[in-house]
Amino acid sequence: MNEEIRLLMSNVNTSIIQIRAAYAMWAKVHGLNYHEVLIFYAMRDNEECTQKKIADSYRLPKQTVNNIITSLKKDGYLTLIPVRKNAKEKILALTESGEAYYRSIMEPILEFETLASEKMGKEEIRQMTALAIKFGQILEESISLQTNTDVTKEGNHNE
Repeated sequence: MNEEIRLLMSNVNTSIIQIRAAYAMWAKVHGLNYHEVLIFYAMRDNEECTQKKIADSYRLPKQTVNNIITSLKKDGYLTLIPVRKNAKEKILALTESGEAYYRSIMEPILEFETLASEKMGKEEIRQMTALAIKFGQILEESISLQTNTDVTKEGNHNE
């Protein structure tokens, strides 16, 4: 790898770590961990959110997702609704207290995202998103080909 590419990749990795650290710090201040916040994002982004969708979308081990869901359910924030096609699969639904908890956690962080996005502008956000998606796909394909594994499958990644 030439020096310019090495430096660019170092900057990419540092940027990813910086963004993730900001979310992790937000989570910690609110008594959560980073993965718990991801569960809330998944529920926001998927009308019929299931444990499998979360694990697949965020490349998390199913057990990690299950542990968080079990905890949220125990705390009274979440209920599970069986899927008609597959009784084993359950849709996550917030309870009334879960909705209030969700709003207390997510509304402020979404405001921070909005402020940051407005400072960057829609076009830069579009470019950043498109390039991050493209890079992620190329990197996953390259690693999958080199290792003969599917890096998108649960179990091939760490918490």
